[in-house]
Amino acid sequence: MNSEIVAIVSKTSLSFHYSQNGGAFKVFEFNGHVIIPLYFYSDGKSFEIGGAAKLRYNSKNENAFYDYFKLIKDTSSTFLFLDGSERKYKDLLLCGIEYLVNAFLDEIMMSSDRINSVREELSLNLVFASDIKENEINFLGDIFKSKGYNNIRLIYYNYLLLNHLDANRKIGAFKGDSGIAGAFKGYIIIDGLDGDLFIDYFNHTSSKTPKWRKVGEDLANNPKDKIIAKMLFDGAKEKSGSLVKEKSELPLLFSLAQTVANSKSLEPRVLVEFSDGSKEKIKIKMKLVEEKLSYVSNFTKDFDAVRELQEKSGVSNAEVGIIICNTITSENFKEKLKSFYNSVYPSYEPIDEVLGLFNNSSAVINNGDFLSVQNQSAKKPEAGHAPVKKLEVKPEPSKLSNSELTKAPPAPVKGYPKPPTAPSAPTKPPAPVSPKPSSSGGNKKPPPPPLPPPPVKSKGNKKTHTENAVLKPLPMPLKTVSKPVTKSQKGKSLPPPPPPPPLPPPSRKKK
Repeated sequence: MNSEIVAIVSKTSLSFHYSQNGGAFKVFEFNGHVIIPLYFYSDGKSFEIGGAAKLRYNSKNENAFYDYFKLIKDTSSTFLFLDGSERKYKDLLLCGIEYLVNAFLDEIMMSSDRINSVREELSLNLVFASDIKENEINFLGDIFKSKGYNNIRLIYYNYLLLNHLDANRKIGAFKGDSGIAGAFKGYIIIDGLDGDLFIDYFNHTSSKTPKWRKVGEDLANNPKDKIIAKMLFDGAKEKSGSLVKEKSELPLLFSLAQTVANSKSLEPRVLVEFSDGSKEKIKIKMKLVEEKLSYVSNFTKDFDAVRELQEKSGVSNAEVGIIICNTITSENFKEKLKSFYNSVYPSYEPIDEVLGLFNNSSAVINNGDFLSVQNQSAKKPEAGHAPVKKLEVKPEPSKLSNSELTKAPPAPVKGYPKPPTAPSAPTKPPAPVSPKPSSSGGNKKPPPPPLPPPPVKSKGNKKTHTENAVLKPLPMPLKTVSKPVTKSQKGKSLPPPPPPPPLPPPSRKKK
């Protein structure tokens, strides 16, 4: 089965799209409707989804169900399926999509195959609208995987829209003088569903979900359109006696209300048709509409919600790209955005054109798939950069051979010549070299070099104060020149004294 099937799911509706043999996507109209209301009916004998189930629900049938994403919180209640088994409420969407696949096989593929025979090979893609939360997407993924859907992908629609616009250079093509494609620092996508405003902030086109989001309840529509739609609903329900609910019917009347608002007639008459088939013609007084509009104070709440999210992102208004989905109908809101932000793009791309990414950009699809096996927490090194490893320092092995290692050590390298020592006093004969200190001292530091010998005293063989000083030979004794003076010689004149002996060397002093 060479077909891609895409089911776009919101909290209140579903649409079914397909592509055959890589061709353009087309919408599958179920019972003549593009948008399938998310209502279910199952009594054990028959199963229905869409408009027929909605009629039963509005008729208070106990086997009809609505508000699926609220029902799944009830984990104990069950419903009867076609085979008579009791199934949990969480299986309602699974059964509904399988019902649509069988209808697709009948009408488009003209095949007798049933979902049970193609489930494992079926290329099924669930795409989720802005009102579906991330935990709800993962919850549905677990349900389908547990039922044998091995070729299923879960993707957020706004991620697809952002990448489609970027790939076609409709947003962020160039920025400033850098000329870098897709250079915006952030993107804000504004969508309107069931009257509520959904604002998503993406910090990059590769982000599969928005970094921040904000929901503005009852802010998606022009206040004037909302007033007219309420008047149309109230008038038609009162005349027809229909049991339809305002919450589900009012969003379907906004396009008609917009037509009335643009009318030049002061009291236009329009035909209102509810989803249960009841019809009534209603007259709207525009003067009354203007009176009610004067009391509305939330004209700026939609714009304020966008500004609040943009300021939270820390990105300036010149650095963010604004994308307005075609579900936003308030022209006043669009003009405010255009007057404040530099880059505002109203998106009118058909859904089937955006879904073309499934055929021509597998990298974008695989990256956005919630069931992708890629570990988002472990970042891969960028191209051209090897992963960083711890540096281990190991001793480098010797490059010498064993014979070279056993050779005698080389002679020490001669260093700079030592500075000359202070000259010692010249002696005759020269002093012998002092003995080397004994090696028996162990680890004691070697003694300092010996001091020069002190001058020799006249008393002879007395050691100097230095422990290892060497004894120096004494000078020659002086010869007697004259006889000593005696008593008998007293009174007689003495001869002149002999000349003094020669002086000792300069270093020695006579004491």
